[in-house]
Amino acid sequence: MTIKIVTDTGADLPANLAIKHNISVVPVNVMFGDDVYKDGISITKEEFNNKMFVEGLIPKTSQPSPSDFLTVYKDLTDKGDSVLSIHLSSKLSGTYNSALQAAESMDLGAGQKIQIVDSLKASIPIALGVLATAEHLKINPDISIGELAQYADDALKRSTVYVALNTLEYLQRGGRIGKASALLGTMLRIKPILSLEGGEVVPVAKCRSLSQSLAQISDLIASQGELSSAALIYNTDLDTKDSLKAQLLAGHPGLNLIETEFGPSIGSYVGPNAIGVATIPKRS
Repeated sequence: MTIKIVTDTGADLPANLAIKHNISVVPVNVMFGDDVYKDGISITKEEFNNKMFVEGLIPKTSQPSPSDFLTVYKDLTDKGDSVLSIHLSSKLSGTYNSALQAAESMDLGAGQKIQIVDSLKASIPIALGVLATAEHLKINPDISIGELAQYADDALKRSTVYVALNTLEYLQRGGRIGKASALLGTMLRIKPILSLEGGEVVPVAKCRSLSQSLAQISDLIASQGELSSAALIYNTDLDTKDSLKAQLLAGHPGLNLIETEFGPSIGSYVGPNAIGVATIPKRS
């Protein structure tokens, strides 16, 4: 009996890495008017960005249904596997609760388990935690699901993320602004840096330019010392992505830096020209 790992598209896990590590990804729903799409299946990141930032359409997102999870869980457990399912913060999305409902309705075989982990994160730090967990499972194939869940929880708690936004408009409109609401009403030229704390969005810094934001993020990452893993995430500005990548690699030569784009699940809230860095620092 083996353990299989499941996450959702709110983790922004690159598809090639999901395939490489045999991780199942449940899509979040994205709506433009009456049109409903499955994130990463019936709408690509490029199509999403075009609809939102070129056509000016306003999206909404909703969590996968319990039946969406049931389909994935049943496919895995029918083969005799147990499932460790790691998902978007329960304070930001109903995805965790949908997964929990599905797991509780399953009729499992002897020794099989489905364990759900509330990441208390969003986007790429979840991906880093999921990948670290997959690597740990590969090295320790006989680990119990409880021990693997504990490992995942620890990796997620150690992960950090800093995201520079061009505007707070989309986060506010989507109702996910959290403690960053303290920044509303500031000068329009302020470029905030946000993070996640206790599963909610929190402000880190108020910068007056994008270049200042990038420098601040680089300093924050540099202060962490040696890194176990890191990822760079962006959406519509390749020049900004390349600039921050150069700064990060200058501070951490030889760093294996994952690069990916915001998918619809999170891209709905960060707006255009957003960029972020997630890390898991090495233990001191």
